[in-house]
Amino acid sequence: MLFAIIRSDSSDYSSKLVLSFWVSLTALNLLLASVPAILLYEQGRKPLDALFKLYNREVIQVSATDMQRFHMFVEQMTHSDISISGGGFFIVIRSMLLTIVSVIVSYFLIILQFAMEQNSDRPAGNALNITSSIV
Repeated sequence: MLFAIIRSDSSDYSSKLVLSFWVSLTALNLLLASVPAILLYEQGRKPLDALFKLYNREVIQVSATDMQRFHMFVEQMTHSDISISGGGFFIVIRSMLLTIVSVIVSYFLIILQFAMEQNSDRPAGNALNITSSIV
């Protein structure tokens, strides 16, 4: 679709408008689906960060049993993420959204370069390339 928007030679602005609207809605859909999942993941990591800060403080005097329970709790929090995943294949986090956006921008730039290259290969205006042959 992106290629159709860039490559379109016609002056049909309604088709460009529809395609641009479709791309915008798709990007908005991606953001609306992933931003709450990212916030959920980050909120789920906050207790673990607080536990590590508590563990690094050496002011607290606890018994060996309480320390063992603390270690077990930290271990459980470390290995279980509160997150939304895509079928168990990936976890929706901030870096995943950044990767998706960078892939889309890279694709757009590559298509733009191909469109610029094809436009530079065309003759200017309505000029015709006529060759004569002498027999």
